[in-house]
Amino acid sequence: MSLSGFGDESGAAAAGRAAGGAGAQAPKLRDSAHYASWRPDMEVWLERHGAKGVHARVITPEQWKAIAKKVRDWESEATDAALEFFGIGDEPADGSASAPKRGSKKKKKVEQDARRPPCVRS
Repeated sequence: MSLSGFGDESGAAAAGRAAGGAGAQAPKLRDSAHYASWRPDMEVWLERHGAKGVHARVITPEQWKAIAKKVRDWESEATDAALEFFGIGDEPADGSASAPKRGSKKKKKVEQDARRPPCVRS
């Protein structure tokens, strides 16, 4: 019997997905009888896509909402910092704001934060 019906792949399609291609699909569990062979493949897939262990942590709906809000805040802060770095951030109504001056503390902080992932930005 072929294993291809249970998520095993070969050839270029499998290589593309293993490399993290945009169309990468998780291994499919087609039958609960094959859970033991599917689980290690799924754990590897999750790890390759930056989600190692996330499926094993129990959180409440309130915690999930708080986490999701924090991620949205980070995205917003990152966008604001990038706009400010290039001198096109929010300006006061009188138009008196300008880009951070060369060598200023504020500009250095923006540059440092731009190099950090959102989860560790200050």
